[in-house]
Amino acid sequence: MSNLWAQLRGGVRRTSRKSNEEKENQDPPNNEEKELKDAHGNTKAELFGISAESEFRTHSVHFKSLHSEFKTPKDWTLLKGIGAGAYGMVAAFKDTKTGKSMGIKKITRAFDDLADGKRILREIKLLGGFSHDNIVGLVGLYAPGGPDFEDIYICIELMEMDLSRVIKSGEPLGEEHHRWMTYQILLGTLYMHSAGVVHRDLKPSNILVNRDCTIKICDFGLARGSVLSVCLGGETGQHDPPNKKLTEYVVTRYYRAPEVVLLASEYGHSIDVWAVGCILCELIGRKPVFKGKDHLDQIEQIINVLGSPSEEDLSWLKTSSSACRFLALFGEKPAKSWEQLYPEASPKAIGAINAMVRFHPAKRPTSKECVRLPYFEEVYRQEDVVLREQPLDWSFDAFVPTRLTLQERIRAECLRIGPPIDAVDQRGGDRNLASL
Repeated sequence: MSNLWAQLRGGVRRTSRKSNEEKENQDPPNNEEKELKDAHGNTKAELFGISAESEFRTHSVHFKSLHSEFKTPKDWTLLKGIGAGAYGMVAAFKDTKTGKSMGIKKITRAFDDLADGKRILREIKLLGGFSHDNIVGLVGLYAPGGPDFEDIYICIELMEMDLSRVIKSGEPLGEEHHRWMTYQILLGTLYMHSAGVVHRDLKPSNILVNRDCTIKICDFGLARGSVLSVCLGGETGQHDPPNKKLTEYVVTRYYRAPEVVLLASEYGHSIDVWAVGCILCELIGRKPVFKGKDHLDQIEQIINVLGSPSEEDLSWLKTSSSACRFLALFGEKPAKSWEQLYPEASPKAIGAINAMVRFHPAKRPTSKECVRLPYFEEVYRQEDVVLREQPLDWSFDAFVPTRLTLQERIRAECLRIGPPIDAVDQRGGDRNLASL
């Protein structure tokens, strides 16, 4: 892991916000230009969804003990396998004609589970609708195999590693790294929230890190429109249809906010703020702060640290609810001191944790308020705050998935997004750690 940290020690650098402005001003893609050719002379229809097998080459990709066959356009060469998750494997490739590198996430047998297929489509639509330096960029999409294709290849900006790997490396992390990484996560989260999106699965393995400490949030398959949320400025967010409830399957257990465990389907933006606070704790302590064995034990782990919630802390729960009766089983437990848990943390770091990791959802600061916490005053710049002009239109998600409808909608996205000829290696901007 020394080599990993040698990369990070190169310094923390700011990315330029100019690229976002340029992307916002670009003309939208023309969905009618189905025969538009890429730089290699391949039409979109040939490359992205209804291609002949002869247009592709096959690569044998290995990651740890896992193996998968990747199909790519002929001019792409395999660099290495870089990760694997619930939906498939991720590998780094390079286009030998353009010299550009990218990460490719292969989704294998994408339509075997229709709910998973819809999550994949949701992630594609969200990434296509986002434009922010701290959210991974979608640079291409293709699905070889003809109209009845099985596998999907999502091309994204290539990053060096995920935050989980950095935390587990054992190499020292200073407060400047904790602050800068958390600040960038909050900037990306703030942009999502301005778009009316709750990520619902923020955790270190869904935070990508580059060698200059650039941070990008990824994996939006569990994201939803905000419901019952305290949004920017304190108003209630209702970007989903009225009365729509969210699913219980959300967030890796260690990062679940109390309301996710206790109410399951009623929550909003504040669950992401809780998760970011947990990530900051993990950066400092190098292990999860709430490591529950199951969802009930998760609440006990939270109470063991925060103490028994007061009557005011429970005001967001109905007094007759089963959740209140469940909490009463724990009796009165005193809170532990954050200073005791993290003696090496500065008072401002403790203040940030105390603000974000609060039992009452409405008492947590919004993501907009978080970036102005005293802990981040050394890195905050007003121009860093980039918001989406309008909330994301979630009408694309209002359908009952079938294999055919999912294939049709993903094929349409392949044709709309086009070849990843603009894929780039992200190397940060003009601000390094020494200048912060």
